[in-house]
Amino acid sequence: MATQDEVNRGVYMAKGVARQYFLSTLNRMEAIALIKYRNAFVDRDVLDLGVGGGRTSIYLAPLSRRYEGVDYSPVMVESVRARFAELSVRLGDMRDLSAFGDASFDFVFGSNNVIDAVSHEDRLRTLAEMRRVLRAEGSFALRDPLIKCL
Repeated sequence: MATQDEVNRGVYMAKGVARQYFLSTLNRMEAIALIKYRNAFVDRDVLDLGVGGGRTSIYLAPLSRRYEGVDYSPVMVESVRARFAELSVRLGDMRDLSAFGDASFDFVFGSNNVIDAVSHEDRLRTLAEMRRVLRAEGSFALRDPLIKCL
């Protein structure tokens, strides 16, 4: 049986995967959350996990003081960079955010059930990394049926 990482590599490293994530609008729940919690990210330092094709980037980046996008897939990162050259988007893994210092963000956002892409142990690692990079008064929002925003 394939591990979660093997499944993820098969999906997110595939050449045409960016087309699957090439939406330009937020879904209803994401839009509601961002409107409701806009004070958590407007004019603040934002880390956007699993940026995919840049769908959330186009909403968060213009409103933030500093925007950093991260995605596990080189195909996705290249797609976002090609579409939005002005954005800071890098290849990375939400389980290891060592590219960023402690307490370096006010808001961490993860859309499209990004936390479900990893195992239970890796979810705990991801949450620990999110906590580490968040400032004391920082907030996070994950779009997931089991995790409440902020």
